[in-house]
Parts: sequence; structure tokens; C-alpha cells
Amino acid sequence: MISRATLTHKAFQASLACLAFAILAENAAAQLTAPSAGFVRQRDGTVRQLSGLAGNYVAGVPVHPEPALAFAFDSQGGIMQTASGIFALDDQGRELARFDPPPGPAVLNATLAYFASNQSLWTYAKDAQSLPLPLLPFDGTVLAIGGSASAVTLAVRRNDEIWRLRIAADGSVYSQEALQVGIGLRPVQTNLSAILLLPNGILYSTDADIFYIDDSTHLTKHWTLSERVESIASMSPASFQITTATSMYALRLDRDVMSLLPESSPEPI
Repeated sequence: MISRATLTHKAFQASLACLAFAILAENAAAQLTAPSAGFVRQRDGTVRQLSGLAGNYVAGVPVHPEPALAFAFDSQGGIMQTASGIFALDDQGRELARFDPPPGPAVLNATLAYFASNQSLWTYAKDAQSLPLPLLPFDGTVLAIGGSASAVTLAVRRNDEIWRLRIAADGSVYSQEALQVGIGLRPVQTNLSAILLLPNGILYSTDADIFYIDDSTHLTKHWTLSERVESIASMSPASFQITTATSMYALRLDRDVMSLLPESSPEPI
């Protein structure tokens, strides 16, 4: 005959086993949480954090109630422009600071904002207020901004060429060059539809073609879509949102992979 104590002991062991299984299952679920893939601006203008892997992305809730006019993110956070101001955000999309910009659209990277209306440049430091940076007059239309507050670069359209300007601490241009690409160093044409200045190169599009040019090796990567590229935005250090009239794509430069992005859908695509 099995004693009551033995039955109680076995029941206790079974309870411990169930508890251990539940803890293991919870830990496994936490480890399987979809990784962050940066931030995306959807068709309604809202910026949302993206999770998942290429081909199975999920867009979260908007990080701000207003639609974004422009945005850019890196691994530390980013900047977003809305109708009511410029917002500095952390790496989870939480608001760190807001400032009132000059009128008109901004050209952004993850830490800088350029305003053509008064040719001014602003930055945000996490432990400081938003700060205006000096910028002396120069010729051309700014298409993209790169670098940081201590090493600003601008992509500028001048006549039929695209130039890269490097800005000194006093706001003057200390270096400028017409952008050239490929082994034959062909000029970057002005029929481009979008351009980004990256730490090690440039990413730009002409109509339906997208090119990445490595600064040091002049190595060119090329992708072709079925329709004209309308915009390119930085989602994270290695991921970029490519938007056309009918589709949105995530381009991973580090893996040379392009995949569709969800359009405000809570479900994976």
C-alpha cells in the first residue's frame, strides 16, 4: 500500500516539474521575441518600430500621433519632423526633446537637421538642448546630410552635377567634390530621385534603379525595381526604407537583401 506521505511527495515533485517547465517556456518565449529591425514610415505618415526578420516584418504602434514629414534613425535613436516641430527620439521611439524649427521642410539624418529656408543646421545631444550650428552661405540645393555635428557633410545639387561638401567647425566649406562613381568614375547624374550620405559611401536612386557606392573601393551595388523610387530613408544603421508609388521595401546593405515592408498591417507579411 502506498502511504499518504508518498502520494503527497509525488504530487509535490509533479508540481515542481510543472513550475520548472513553465519557467523554461517563459524564458524560451522571451528569447524568441522578434528582434528590432529599426523604424518605418507608413503610408499614413506614422512612424512605427519594426520587428521581425526580412520577409516577416511586423510594424508596431505609432511612436508619435502626428504623421512624419521626414525621419531618420540609427542604433542610438533618431529625428522626426512633423507639422508641429522636430522631435529627437531614443532607440525605442520615445521622445527625448522637441524644438521649433524654421519654416519649411528639413533634410535629416539621425542626429542633424538642415533647413533650406534660412540655410541653418541643428543638432541634438542627449545630455543637452537642441543646438543651432553655424553654417556659412554656399551655392546649391541640399539633397542629403551626413556625418555628425563635428563632421558635417552635405550632398548638394549644382547645375548638372551632385557635389559633396564637408563643413568645418566654423560653418565654412573646407572641402568639396563632384560625386563620381564606378571604376570609370562617372559623375552622379542629377536625374536621381533620392540620395543618402552614409559613413562609408552613398546610397541613391535614379528612376527605378538603386545604387550603393563604397567610398574607398568605388564598389557599386545595384538593384532594379519595377517603378520609380520616390524616397529613401534610414531605418537603422544598415537598413533603409525604399518607397515607390505602390510598395515599400527594406534594403539591408550588410546582407544585400531587399524585402517588402508591411503597410500598417499588424500581421506578418
